[in-house]
Amino acid sequence: LIMCASYFDVFFHFFSFFFFFNDTATTEIYTLSLHDALPISCYQEAWDQLVHDDTDECHWNVRKDLPASLVSQWLQNALQCAYPGDRTRASVFLRRATYFADRLISEGRYLDTEIAEAGHPRNLAEILRGRAYAHWLLGKPLNRRDIRCAAEHFLTWCRTKAADRRHIHDSITMSFYLEAIRAAMIASDLDYAGELLKAKDSFRWHHAREFDLWRRLVAMYPEVTDEFDEEFEGFFDVVRDPDFQDIVGGLPVFLNRDILALETGIIREMYIIRASPLDPVDPDEVVRAVAW
Repeated sequence: LIMCASYFDVFFHFFSFFFFFNDTATTEIYTLSLHDALPISCYQEAWDQLVHDDTDECHWNVRKDLPASLVSQWLQNALQCAYPGDRTRASVFLRRATYFADRLISEGRYLDTEIAEAGHPRNLAEILRGRAYAHWLLGKPLNRRDIRCAAEHFLTWCRTKAADRRHIHDSITMSFYLEAIRAAMIASDLDYAGELLKAKDSFRWHHAREFDLWRRLVAMYPEVTDEFDEEFEGFFDVVRDPDFQDIVGGLPVFLNRDILALETGIIREMYIIRASPLDPVDPDEVVRAVAW
């Protein structure tokens, strides 16, 4: 009981653990998920307390350096509940993600501080994307227009505000550039994705494997080979593993695994499983496929 109380005190006062990079253009957030933060004996009680206590609403008037985290963290919590089949809690968290996304956009709160402005328009991209996925997971059609806008915003940030914008060499920028590519593909805009995939930057680590996979998929589609199908499934198995992480020099390479796994699952459904990427994508099918 003492152990659980200690974990709850840390978790519910800070909600996430944040590690900031001292660069106004690349202030980043690393979140420690509930799965990592709490012992098994505390999981259910922790989820229940999150369902009933909305601390974000209580602190809404506090200026936010990282406004997109209000949306992304609720989406992450929803996915962690959805994968093992907990639809009830997942629905609560998804509705919160959409609620805060709507408020952030309507009230312009994604530009609260100088740090938030430095993260714009990437922060707006994360908010639009999180809202689109949350609505979709709640049963509404996937808003591909917002996803397409998110792709443009991610690219704009990578090429104008990232510290390494002239020559992408940092894992953080590589990750967000790939998020732009995936967003373009999910928006069914292979022409735009193809333009992004013409980048001459040298991607490294798991980013290089992903970049090459999307480049070949866009180039060959719709004539996808059985050999590529097998390679895609191998990549999908890697990224949907909750323990997936690149380690270089004893330090983890930047990775937004929850979004990578979800979006790879969506792309798999659109371009590998279904006859046309324009067909509606079933969120239940994607969630079942991603669930480890």
